[in-house]
Amino acid sequence: MQGLRVDLIEPGRLICSLKVPTRLLNSGNFLHGGATATLVDMVGSAVIYTVGAPVTGVSVEINISYLDAAFADEEIEIEARVLRVGKAVGVVSVEFRKKETGKIIAQGRHTKYLAVPSWRTRLITGLYIGVNLFDILSVIKT
Repeated sequence: MQGLRVDLIEPGRLICSLKVPTRLLNSGNFLHGGATATLVDMVGSAVIYTVGAPVTGVSVEINISYLDAAFADEEIEIEARVLRVGKAVGVVSVEFRKKETGKIIAQGRHTKYLAVPSWRTRLITGLYIGVNLFDILSVIKT
């Protein structure tokens, strides 16, 4: 997503920031719930890579509690944490905060099915495990 910046990457944790652009506002002139859900999906999926998973799988459930509004040009921080990544399922939490005050805007939980790969997929994916994490996460910046 254009404008999304990666601020911190560590095992099981990813922090990004975003200056809310007008294109992501709803009719009430604050961050659209659909844009928030998309960011939960994107940043929540990306944090799964930080624990060594070769794939991020497919969404099984996304749950979001909207607690406050973020307005145009407001700087927000998005923190994703891995709650659990097992053989078949990964669960992450994603929290949105106003950067200036730390006030929570939204909290999301994302559950993903991490497809058990076939021998062909394991062989092909094995070729990509050495890819730099920054290269993988740079995809979410575009």
